[in-house]
Amino acid sequence: MSATCPWCSAPRDKGPSCSKCGANFAKAAAYVDMYGTWVKARRDFDAISLGSQDGMNADPLVLVEEHGWKLASMANRYFLPGDGLPAYLYWHLYIYP
Repeated sequence: MSATCPWCSAPRDKGPSCSKCGANFAKAAAYVDMYGTWVKARRDFDAISLGSQDGMNADPLVLVEEHGWKLASMANRYFLPGDGLPAYLYWHLYIYP
C-alpha cells in the first residue's frame, strides 16, 4: 500500500477511499484484477475461465458454447473496452470535467 493516493497524491488514509478526490481503492484493484485476465488471454487462452460455479456456466463458457464466439474474438472484445476506459476516465476527470 502506498502512502499517497495514486490519483491526487494526497496522503492516504486507512479508509477504502481517498478523502480528497474520492477514489475508491477497492474498485480500482478489482478493475485491474479483471482487466489483467483479459490482457493475459490475448496471449494465452488458458487464462479464460471456461468453467462453472454453483451449477451455473461462467459467462465466457456460455459465449463460446451457446453463441459460437471464438476465444480470440472474446479476448479482444473484452480487452478493447478495458483499454479505452482509462482514457475515457482521464478525459472526463482532468481534461473536460
